[in-house]
Amino acid sequence: MRFEVTEKGITRRPQSNAVKNCELPNHLNRLVPFPGYAHSQSLTDTDHCNGRPQWYSSFVGGTYLLFNPNSDFRNMGSNDAFQKSGMINQKITGIRACVFDAYGTLFDVNSAAQRGQGMVGDKWQELADLWRAKQLQYTWLRSLAGDHIDFWQLTGDALDFALDSLKLVDSRLRAHLMGLYLNLSAYPEVGRTLANLKSGGLKCAILSNGSPKMLAAAIKSASIQNLLDEVLSVEEVQVYKPHPAVYQLAADRLGLKAGEICFVSSNGWDAYSAKAFGFRVIWCNRSRQAPERIPETPDAEISSLSGIPEIVA
Repeated sequence: MRFEVTEKGITRRPQSNAVKNCELPNHLNRLVPFPGYAHSQSLTDTDHCNGRPQWYSSFVGGTYLLFNPNSDFRNMGSNDAFQKSGMINQKITGIRACVFDAYGTLFDVNSAAQRGQGMVGDKWQELADLWRAKQLQYTWLRSLAGDHIDFWQLTGDALDFALDSLKLVDSRLRAHLMGLYLNLSAYPEVGRTLANLKSGGLKCAILSNGSPKMLAAAIKSASIQNLLDEVLSVEEVQVYKPHPAVYQLAADRLGLKAGEICFVSSNGWDAYSAKAFGFRVIWCNRSRQAPERIPETPDAEISSLSGIPEIVA
């Protein structure tokens, strides 16, 4: 069986009658687009296994495409289990707790600027993007420098930079936006997903860069207090993610081995780093980011938290 990769994607090309017995499911017979690459290549299967082909892989646009023609992909569309990255989501077994990142995973970091449109105007998205980017940069820089401050102060510093950069410096606007950040909107599937996991006998926790004050406010606003067994802040270890001490905090407080914890984050760098630490990891890739180029690859990729109960066994 031959697979040809063109500018438009990858498609199946049977080479002989014998190989034709190795049929892909109908939804993989179609052309599957993979944007963002500028080369062509093909892949030939050499082990037909009596009409039962093995895993096929191909490097497409900086991403490995991996799939098993014997798998049933028919029910994957609703939860985006078959991602642009080509990651196939298998069941993750042996899990006793699901630990969630907070900002960008449970809570929408853009919602503060969006709800402040009345004062910000049409620059709200630009402000949200710059604020978030600088916020993350400051966590990494301060961790490297060994100069820790809590996330509330750091978030204010990042906002000051963003407001100054966009010529929006205004003390009233700053105070308004910081207040909104304490009450970020939760994504709509958060409560339902946590409840489903809890009903399945799993512990649920938050592991976040956020300060205890910030996390308490966001959790109360989302009304998910009763769905969480632990709320863990990096303030306990005085360093930000992705330092291993942060991930170790979750294992220690939950009394579990790293491999018994499924960590969930929408931040690629966080998901990959948590996997390198030893957690089983689901990357909630809400914004369809490209795969990171750091160790190691998460176990599964989804675009909404609602897909987690189907993966965690």
